[in-house]
Amino acid sequence: MGNKRIIAVLRFPDDIPGKIIRCTTIKDCITGNTFFTTPTPSMATFGSDISKLIEAQATLDSGKAGGTADRDAALDVLAFDATRLLNYVQGIADATPAEAEQIIESAGMFIKAHGGKKTQSYKAHSELSGTVRLTVPSFPIPRPVVWEISSDNVAWSLFKVSRLSDCTKGGLNPGQLYYFRYYSIDENNEDTPRSETISCRVI
Repeated sequence: MGNKRIIAVLRFPDDIPGKIIRCTTIKDCITGNTFFTTPTPSMATFGSDISKLIEAQATLDSGKAGGTADRDAALDVLAFDATRLLNYVQGIADATPAEAEQIIESAGMFIKAHGGKKTQSYKAHSELSGTVRLTVPSFPIPRPVVWEISSDNVAWSLFKVSRLSDCTKGGLNPGQLYYFRYYSIDENNEDTPRSETISCRVI
């Protein structure tokens, strides 16, 4: 029997900022990569569609009419782009099975685990008194993750900046319910849209 086929997966996060980060990482990894000489869609198109989703999310966040429909349409286009790129990368990996893992990972994608693996979304949980652990889906090219905190889900302040997908910070009041959200910094030094809010009661 031949070698088992190596399958590429995207592991798209559930939240919009996570999707933007993942697609931006894939674009950065494929651009100039000698494995991928004719990506479909082109990186110019993919980058443009990432920007359109960022703009549509910003419009939605501003409360303008029609924002949800436009954001969802931009998200559908970007998801279709990512699926086409996944198929493109998979075809190259299949053509060179000895280098399949290297090819897939160099595209900023992941290897499918046996039995599949559920995409991890971002979360906050407390394991030690006065401390919270913050986690976002991992991505191959580190980008700054900016965490914000609120005690009332109205007024927000900077909490932590990290280049790791998993970080821990103390100094919080035990028993207090806190709210968290995050955003990242893209290649143009612009803020990505903020994530949905999650809460955590600190032990």
